[in-house]
Amino acid sequence: MKKPILPVAAFLLLALALGGCTGTRTAEFNRSDARVADPSPEQMRHAQMVIRVINEFRTANGLPPVILEAHVMKAANDKALDFRNNWRFYHAGSDGSSPSGRVARTGYDWVEVGETLSAGQITARGAVANLKASPCHRYALLRKVYLHAGAAYLHTPDSPRGRYKHWWVVKLAQPSSAMTWERTYPTAGAELTERSKRTRMRRPPGCVIREVVS
Repeated sequence: MKKPILPVAAFLLLALALGGCTGTRTAEFNRSDARVADPSPEQMRHAQMVIRVINEFRTANGLPPVILEAHVMKAANDKALDFRNNWRFYHAGSDGSSPSGRVARTGYDWVEVGETLSAGQITARGAVANLKASPCHRYALLRKVYLHAGAAYLHTPDSPRGRYKHWWVVKLAQPSSAMTWERTYPTAGAELTERSKRTRMRRPPGCVIREVVS
């Protein structure tokens, strides 16, 4: 039996002035940008597993895959660490930060940011299956504009949330046209080819979308 997702909506944040993305879609790692540290091998392993499943889902719906990016990865891991330290599995951080704020403070210049949270699933495939079952989370995973991604997994045997001991954070982002650099990692599933089928996505009722002045 599938365990339920915590009752939190997928969070999408859009800037009023949407710019084009000029970043090159590449799996090469650019070490010239040292503003954020590399994720640990364990963090990278979990991130690649969940993003591979998400890319399979995107490709099956005629969308290009997303690529793991250092700054978005840090924002995802920061969210997981905040939960571990403060037991707050909400989109608002314990310091009052928003999903976009956590991305911005890494130095990433964003146009749109999405954040999805899942709890209770042991595997990456199980976590993504639960996200796909929620209209708001599904909408976030299938946003065509996203280029970069970050993901984090947390296991808390001492969790005060009872049966919830496995936690997943997925962040998706579209960089601004002013962002001329990118720092990406090899992403399992990024080699998948885009299919000709296109999916028309409409925002489900009740999904959280907020506009801010960029």
